[in-house]
This record gives sequence, C-alpha cells and structure tokens, in this order.
Amino acid sequence: SADALAAAYPGKTIRTLAYFQTAEPPKCPISGNLVIGYCPYMRADDKAPVYCEANEIWIDRLERWAEKVPDRRRLYLRGYDGLGLEFPRPLGHVHQRDWRLYQKYVGSMDHENPAQLFDRTEKDGTPSKAALVFDYSAIEYWVMSRLMWNVEEDVEGLYKRFCVRAYREAAKPMERFFGTIRRDFIRSPLQSTIGESAESLTRNYILENGREKELRGCLDEALAAAKHPVSKELVKRVKERFETFVGAVRNARTSSLSVPQTVPPKDPGFDDADWKNAGVIDRFYEPRAAKAGKDVEGKFPMRVDLFHDGLSLYVRATMWEDMKKIVSVEPTPGKEDVKGSKVEFFFADNANPGTYFLFRMDNAGGIADHRCYDDAWNRKDTKIAIRKFDDRWMALMKIPLAEIGMNLIAENRLKAAFIRVRESTDAPGKTEYTSWKFSNFHDLLGTI
Repeated sequence: SADALAAAYPGKTIRTLAYFQTAEPPKCPISGNLVIGYCPYMRADDKAPVYCEANEIWIDRLERWAEKVPDRRRLYLRGYDGLGLEFPRPLGHVHQRDWRLYQKYVGSMDHENPAQLFDRTEKDGTPSKAALVFDYSAIEYWVMSRLMWNVEEDVEGLYKRFCVRAYREAAKPMERFFGTIRRDFIRSPLQSTIGESAESLTRNYILENGREKELRGCLDEALAAAKHPVSKELVKRVKERFETFVGAVRNARTSSLSVPQTVPPKDPGFDDADWKNAGVIDRFYEPRAAKAGKDVEGKFPMRVDLFHDGLSLYVRATMWEDMKKIVSVEPTPGKEDVKGSKVEFFFADNANPGTYFLFRMDNAGGIADHRCYDDAWNRKDTKIAIRKFDDRWMALMKIPLAEIGMNLIAENRLKAAFIRVRESTDAPGKTEYTSWKFSNFHDLLGTI
C-alpha cells in the first residue's frame, strides 16, 4: 500500500492517474505520498467550458479531489487537449476558460499530444498520422502552447500572430481560412467531442454550410501570395489536408435502411413472430478497410433486426461465434468494458443536433449507456436483455423514441451506427471490429 511504501521509503512519492472510473474521488482518505493526476476525459462537449452543464461533472469531481488533496503540489491536471485534431478544431477560447478555472485547484498541468511522433514515418515511407495532423492543426497546437505559458493571452491575437509568423506574405488569406472555420464552429449548435473524425467535421463545417469554394479560394490565394519556401510549403500542406478530407466526404458511401412500422400486441421476445417482418442488417464491414475503398466483411457474422411502432424502436442483434473461445469476464458495476465480444449502438439525438445516445452490451451481460461521452446519463425506460447460446449471443432492446429525441412519424429519419468488437482467447491481443457500412465509433453516417 501507499502507506507501507511511505514507511519503507520516506520522502518517496507515487504518481497515479484519476482517470475513467478512478476519476471519481474515493471515500477513503488519500495517502500523503500520492501525487494525483486528474484526467477530465472524455467530456461530453469540447466546445463548452468545463463549468457548463454538459461537462460540469468534471469540475464537480475536481472540486472533491481538491478537498481530498489540499496540498496543490500533489494534485495536477492531466489533459488530453492535444488529441482530436485531425481537423483544426478551434478550441483556444475554451482552453483559456478551462485553464483559468483549473489553476484554482491544481498545482500544475500537463497535456498529452502526438508531438513525439511528428518526425516519424510509416513503414512505407509516408508521413506518420501525427505529422499529417500537425500539417492541418499546427495553429491549434501553437495557440495552446502559448496559453500554457500565459493563460491571460489574447486568444484571437494568438491566432493572428501564428498566421503572420508562419505564413508571412500569405497571412491574410490564411487568417480568413482559419477564422471562417473558427467563426462557424463557435456559432454552430453542434456539439464537438474528441471522437469526431476529420471527415465528419469537414462535412459539418465546410460542405453542409457551403464553405468549400470560399475556403479553397483562401488557400489558393495564400499559395499564390506565399514567397518564402517554408511558408509556401506550410500552406501547401494545409491545402492537401483540406482536399483529402473534402474528397473523402464526397466519395464516402453510406448505408440506409427502411425500418417497417408494426404495432405488436405486446413487447416482442427473442423468438416472437413480429421479427419476421423487421428490417435486416446482416453484412458488417471493417471501417479501416472502407476508408481505403475496400469492402472487407468481418470473419464473425452479425445480424440486426429492427422495426418500430411509432412510439418505440425495437432492436434485436445476433452475434455468432463459438462462445467457448470468448473471455467472459464478469463485469463489475461501472466497468462495462470487458474483453470478449461486445456491440455498441449509436443513435442520433435529432432534438439536439450533434449529440447522440450510445448503448453498449457484451457477451458477459454487461450493459452501459452514455449520452455522447457522458456516462452520467442513465436510460429511464429503455429495456435491454441479453441471451447466450453455445454458438451465439443475442441482445434485445426496446427504446422509447422520446428517450433518444426522435419522432419517426414526423421526421421519418434516424441516424445510427451499429458496431461489433470481438477479442477471443484464440487470438489474444487482436481485436476485430466491424460496422454497418460504413460507420465508425462516435461517427453517425448511417441513416435509418
């Protein structure tokens, strides 16, 4: 124990993270030789400061950690603000508000980012993903770095200063490029989380609001204006990322399904006749391969049956596999991520654009529900049941549409993603995940 270590090695400390399940402060006292790194990860909405309603669970936990650890030298903030930047999400103003508040509770802050990977290349000689991220989002990393030195800096002034110093003669069109994205991002009611892909952000903030031509014009103007070879190269790389993701969205394939409306005499069970007329999804593909334009079906079959009665959505999922080869670790409350076989179902909240509901189930019977990344949300009326066989396991759901912000009669549209993850004893350490073509975690491209 920490107390035993303190007795054996006076003056030595143990650094540990208050992270995921351990972000909730314990009821017991904290040993005096523990240094706690509090991790407010993952938050429900990165656009909103930590004290706003969507994220306030994190400041509540931090306040209680500060009561447990009054010596600020033993409490620091472990941030993840350097992640989620495949697209230049302009979060400088939010960081400033957050970090001002954090300073009241912690002695120091550090932040994880992929900077150590910027100079690496992949096996085929191409730049690492981290390097490509930096091409597009260097402006965000720089603004964050300056705010870490002085949280009272003028955020808009920092954005402007980066453009002048990096792009020189091309500063003005690059200011317009990043400034337009920043303005639209801040004004939009859409929530934003670390799980968003560059494709979804490009779709939301460049294509769907009609900015493609305007923003491409800024980049072309900047390329023409840039004289210094480094500035010209930096503009070129931003344009390459811009065109890559615009092209990916335009070429993306999505799936759709007509979900029948049926009024069952009672809530259907696993084997009821009502499922005979349900809509069926029975082909699941590897999302990584889909990004490369390839259709690669998973090795382990899955089928999802769906119908609705106007008030509720009924879902039955069947996952086939040899159950003897699955690690069925019984989950403990609050720890729903277990090795074995699990499914994650995402449903868009049409009443609140940009948010979604996540239901996660596994072969051991574990069930979890989230609203975006917020596990504080608990379903009220949704019913979920799990059944296990020798060659498969099944999940059955009845989801009141009002609980996920949906009215299928009036709107007749629901975005959803269905994803399966499997890790077995015959392939330790290897995970296969497949999805309804062509969706990914936390990214709802499919349309029911």
